[in-house]
Amino acid sequence: MVIKTHRGFEQVGATLLLLAVMCVSGCVTPNPDYVDADEEKSHSLPDHHPQTFRRAVVDIGQRGDALTSGMLDDASLKIQLRQLLDIVRWLPELAAETDLGRRDWERLNDTAQSLARELNLSASAGQRSTVDDAALSAVMVNAMKNLVEIDALLPADILPTHSLEEQP
Repeated sequence: MVIKTHRGFEQVGATLLLLAVMCVSGCVTPNPDYVDADEEKSHSLPDHHPQTFRRAVVDIGQRGDALTSGMLDDASLKIQLRQLLDIVRWLPELAAETDLGRRDWERLNDTAQSLARELNLSASAGQRSTVDDAALSAVMVNAMKNLVEIDALLPADILPTHSLEEQP
């Protein structure tokens, strides 16, 4: 009987060891319904969503210039206005992914909210003259001044690892 009990413990131990190895080695079939959150996020973002805070600042400047230039037709103006408003709304989230301090982030958030309010007013008016007005231009200038100052607080982008000497 002693041998039988000892053999039972060996079987239980072997079974536990086998289960542990299977769990560690990934023998479990993946759930086909599982989607990685980062992967899902990257697939659901519109084309005009900037990848970085710095890119968002550049996009806001370019789109703001286009809006206030008077050179866009009504259809293009509406698209630019809507996309600019999207980027301004994403700005605090993009800034949160940087090394900005709390005070600088709050300043940025205030700037984004102010700009978003003015853009919403222009979008709700739906008239070209409201987009060209001095109020939006003044808000854009002030917002860009703040955004460029905040952007300057961040470290420079990392340059490519290859040097000019390595290129043929």
